[in-house]
Parts: sequence; structure tokens; C-alpha cells
Amino acid sequence: ILTYLGTADGVGAEDLVDDLLLCARHWHIASYFLLEQLRPRWPAFLREARRLNKTVSLDTNWDPAEAWTGLEELLPLVDVFLPNENEAIAITRKATADAAGRALSLLGPLVVVKCGARGAVAYKRGEAVVAMAPESLRVDPVDSTGAGDNFDAGFVRGFLLDRALEDCLRLGARCAGTSLGAMGGIEGQWRHDVADDGRAA
Repeated sequence: ILTYLGTADGVGAEDLVDDLLLCARHWHIASYFLLEQLRPRWPAFLREARRLNKTVSLDTNWDPAEAWTGLEELLPLVDVFLPNENEAIAITRKATADAAGRALSLLGPLVVVKCGARGAVAYKRGEAVVAMAPESLRVDPVDSTGAGDNFDAGFVRGFLLDRALEDCLRLGARCAGTSLGAMGGIEGQWRHDVADDGRAA
């Protein structure tokens, strides 16, 4: 798969104004490492989000430079951090995803480490609190593009509905599973209706 950034990194710090927070209940940051022009702006923006009692989730995606810097200041301002296991290991330089999840959760956020076909594990305050294997949707995997982002969307939906952590993980896994059944990041969602409680309708 070839990725072309196009205009993604054309968004500058001046575009991320505090007024955007007034029309949002929750702010999700995706592709942190690809959007280089926004990186210096995030700490102040997230401090303002916290002042306004907005919640924040973050999925960095892979760092093309493999430097993995800038997160130390950001993670204490984040409510939910959603790395996959390879990203978590790279960020922390720990030997395992479990050790990485524990370390990251000590920085403040609820950490959900996505482990592909093995499911996901949630960590709080240095401890693994919930582990979940994915549930089958009888979908033959076609393309994994966007599966992690779809997991994020499902998990955050459950989080904003104040669902139990287990239900948030389940809904995230269902959304990720549906995306695997078609090419691209969203086509699979049109083929499955996924209820808020994580059941395929």
C-alpha cells in the first residue's frame, strides 16, 4: 500500500483555534506524527480542552521518522490513548506490549493497546484492568486498512456513552472487525450495522 500525504500536513497551528473546542464535546487526535505542523500547538490546545471539561483521545499512528518524541507532555492531558502494540513498544522502548501499556498508563490516560487478531488490553494506573479477545463477525479479512481507526471510533463512542470498559472494548472490536471485510477504511461499515452495545444488527 502506498500512502500519499496530500494536503494532510497542510493544516497549520494557526488553524487549530481554541474556539473549535466550544462546538465539541470530545476531541480525537489521529495521525499525530504525520501532522507535524500541528504538533507544537497540541499542548496548549489540550490544556484549554481540559479547562473546558472536554475529553480527549489520541491515536498517534506510526512515526515515519521513528523518533517517537513529544508525547511526554501530551499524554497527561489525554483521557484515552489508543496505540497498537507495535506503536506502544516503540514509544516506550519496552520489551513487550504489556510492559508498554503499563508504563504509558502511569502517565495519566486510560491506555488501550490494540493487539490485532488477539484483541485489546486496557490499562489504568500501571495495571492491566480488562483484556478482550475479538468476537467473530464471520467476516473474511480483505483489507486491514483503517481497522485501528474504526476500533478507535467504536471505543470512543462507548466511552462517550459512559458504557462499561468491557462494552467499549467490545464495540471497538466490532467496528474494527467490520472494516476488515472490505477494501479501504470505511466500506465495511456500510455492510454491517453495528449497534451501540457492540452487537452486529
